[in-house]
Amino acid sequence: MTDEETDRLVSEMEALPDYRGWAYSYEYPGYFCYSHDDLPYSVFFTPDWEGEESMPIEVQDIDGAVHEEHCDLIALPYNDRTGQKIFDLVRPTLDKLLALAPPAPPAVELRVSLTPDEIVALQEAHEHVRVHMAHDHSWEVRDAAVEAIGKVIAAARQASP
Repeated sequence: MTDEETDRLVSEMEALPDYRGWAYSYEYPGYFCYSHDDLPYSVFFTPDWEGEESMPIEVQDIDGAVHEEHCDLIALPYNDRTGQKIFDLVRPTLDKLLALAPPAPPAVELRVSLTPDEIVALQEAHEHVRVHMAHDHSWEVRDAAVEAIGKVIAAARQASP
């Protein structure tokens, strides 16, 4: 594959939208990659690495270990290659790895009784967490806490006369 063709394919792949949480990147010469923020895998594929008509797909975890059970060598048409066509060849591997993802944990349903004073106090705590918690915790932790407290407040308001 010529440098011009590589540049064209990289540009076409970068123009494609993320796919179900998978984001494309061009890691270094010859290595195309999809990674997912919520999965421990990266999918590397290298057009022309094994010859002009094949494309190896290598799956690595966050420690760099190769997961051979998910790797593949795919026939790659020599003519009319596009970023979309290459993505279409890689997509089954991305889907297979998504299927391995553990399901989201079930929501826990709570039933609590709060006095009007406790509801007011909880509203004040909610505001304090929203403003100050990010100083000591990640935004994700802060946002989860604010959302959880907000749900409790909303439920308490609905149940109050």
